[in-house]
Amino acid sequence: MKTVNKLLILFLLIWGVRVSSVGAIGAYRIQTQVQDQAEKGVQKIIAEAHFPQSHSEVWILLSHWENFPQFVPRCQTVDIIESNPQQDQIYIRMDLPPALPDLWNTLQVKKDPQKTELVWKMIGGNMEKNEGRVSVRPEGTGSVLKMEVQADPGFFLPDWLITWGTKKFLPKILQAFGDELQREAQSEKSATP
Repeated sequence: MKTVNKLLILFLLIWGVRVSSVGAIGAYRIQTQVQDQAEKGVQKIIAEAHFPQSHSEVWILLSHWENFPQFVPRCQTVDIIESNPQQDQIYIRMDLPPALPDLWNTLQVKKDPQKTELVWKMIGGNMEKNEGRVSVRPEGTGSVLKMEVQADPGFFLPDWLITWGTKKFLPKILQAFGDELQREAQSEKSATP
């Protein structure tokens, strides 16, 4: 019975990722890589996206948590619990594929507007681990958004499946940021007389 449940979870996770990935990575150059960490079963997934928008435009979008549910795949809720210029505390809930529990976290996020960098660490939630960083830097007339994530959902899934799912999902998040930046640019153009 346990083997059947594990296979069902594996099937549903793969099915859910495929359903959420309708529409391939678009006009943005997105790369991912995996780095093994000293902790058993934990890997760092690094994803980078190159956008035509300036790093300040990307930073503004990135630092407005409350808008994430409108465009980030599987993001159900983001509530700002506490906020000051150096750090935010946010509650975030992600909707996973059927038969998997939703993931929710309270994150402590340190903000560095000078470096255009956010560093987060889970301080509560139903995951074993969720920490990482995201930064934006200029590149020519555009920008590069780099995201590093170490996550462990805390329920049994093989390490390779967690890595595979994260490597597939991070580019979709970055694609969603690029698409939202494009929508904002188009709506600014149409609003200009």
